[in-house]
Amino acid sequence: MGNQTSRSRGMYLVEEGNRAFRCERFQEAIALHLEALPYLEPQSMEMADCLDHLGQDFWRVGEMTQALKFSKNALTIKERAVPNSSSLAKTLSNIGCIFHERGEYEKAYYLLEGALSIRQKIDPESIDVAVTCTNLGLVLMQLNRVQEAIELHQLARRIKQVKAPNSATLARTYVNLANIASAQEQYIKALVLLAKARTIVQNCVTPTPKSLLATIDMNVGNVHFGAGNIDKAIHCYQQAVNREEIVAPDSLILAEMFVELARAYEEKGLLDKARSFRSRALSIRCRKAPSYLEQSVVKPPTEQARSKRCKV
Repeated sequence: MGNQTSRSRGMYLVEEGNRAFRCERFQEAIALHLEALPYLEPQSMEMADCLDHLGQDFWRVGEMTQALKFSKNALTIKERAVPNSSSLAKTLSNIGCIFHERGEYEKAYYLLEGALSIRQKIDPESIDVAVTCTNLGLVLMQLNRVQEAIELHQLARRIKQVKAPNSATLARTYVNLANIASAQEQYIKALVLLAKARTIVQNCVTPTPKSLLATIDMNVGNVHFGAGNIDKAIHCYQQAVNREEIVAPDSLILAEMFVELARAYEEKGLLDKARSFRSRALSIRCRKAPSYLEQSVVKPPTEQARSKRCKV
């Protein structure tokens, strides 16, 4: 009886944490999921799922080391308990996205390719396959495998248009395709794709992450920057910052937005403003992802690297 009561308490806390996550109350989600751990059987799937949730919680607030730790712990349980399952593919995909965020693209590619292989065997037309194609496409862009990335994003779009029309995940695919167009200096095409993404978000039949509009704003800013419209770029970046500071005031994506603002102000010769934004970005990156910071300092991000918030 005692064990059943403990398990019930743990599952209740997990569901409350999931509810907080869906409402983008990420610190509350972390607290609830951590509280649930002692009530769950150590090697159970309930424990693995809670560890998975913690990985996502910490990823969303930019705590990449913690996100990786909990996700790897979930993977250890699932590799033994449910090999070649959709649940294992989910954890592989989550860890791949964390490595992508850390700039470790080869590791991300290996994990996401494994997740895609499992998911295609289960159901090649599933939304999970489309999501994995999206994430793998992002990694391939970082590896300069552009044509492969385009093909994966187009496959993702085709599946999502059938399985999830007017959804946040379809909007993200349009953002990703816009990023590729912008990197190829097809700026009008990129703006059209981003406008499509915004329209989808505004017409979503289910609630969408508040941060998605910030992502779209930042990418519109990137297009204007690439086209030489610096004032328009600054306006879009600032709008993105305003949105993101409400949702996640200490996230790595916010640091990325600060960097873009700094670059835009440097382009205008306003160096004091630029230094201020770079300092704010540096402060976040030092706390959240020192290895990511080191890579960014040694090797500045390419045009294709300017939007990292396309995980789904």
